[in-house]
Amino acid sequence: MKLKRPTKKSIIEYVLIGVIFLLMLAMVIGFVKTEYSYKMYDSSTLNYVRGTVSEITDQNITYSGKDGEYITGVQHIKVKINEGELKGQTVDIKNYITVQHNVVVNEGRRVIVCADTPQNAEPYFTLYNYDRASSIWILAIIFVLLVVIIGEKKGLMSCIGLGFTLCAVICWLLPTIYNGGNGTLVSIATIVLSTVVSCFCINGLSKKTLLNIISTVVGTLSAGLIYKLFSFVLVLSGASMDESEALSLIS
Repeated sequence: MKLKRPTKKSIIEYVLIGVIFLLMLAMVIGFVKTEYSYKMYDSSTLNYVRGTVSEITDQNITYSGKDGEYITGVQHIKVKINEGELKGQTVDIKNYITVQHNVVVNEGRRVIVCADTPQNAEPYFTLYNYDRASSIWILAIIFVLLVVIIGEKKGLMSCIGLGFTLCAVICWLLPTIYNGGNGTLVSIATIVLSTVVSCFCINGLSKKTLLNIISTVVGTLSAGLIYKLFSFVLVLSGASMDESEALSLIS
């Protein structure tokens, strides 16, 4: 059986895929190694650690609403810390349940604990939220497997394009905006770059890919220019929003 000799086009495509992976790796490394200084309050004594609910010693829960969908009350629980300096310790927590903080737990539930451990004071623990990391990873793996099984090569390439977009948003777009970068320009650059990579991953090197890239880039640039124009004419900056004063305190 003769092996097919790779064409010049396929070699270029494989090289470009390698470049995409290198860009993703560079963004992740840059994100991990960069120290970000944005904070509103001194939170040096706060740590978020994973734990498991080992016991519910007491609870007082009230159900309200037409179908009992609203749960309020308090739970007295014991949580075993699974990581960090407090690993292995069991702490007592009062879990106050409100409409906004609606985290109702049972024994064996994995949770995130906010541990406030200031010097010369007793540590204080609160229940932050459910630990959803394992569930998210399982769903992500199932999603990727289904896309690859159904879409085969195109499905795999689509996942690569999606992974690049996630890296660009999480490791470059958000940190750049947090560090005072121009949100409009950075967003447009992220969209353009992600569009180029995604279109290439789906359709390879072709006229269709080129037309998709050109149309998306032109549409994005047009939207950005229209946004800037209307912001200038209508004097819209977002500074009048309720959160603007809180954001101005971030250092």
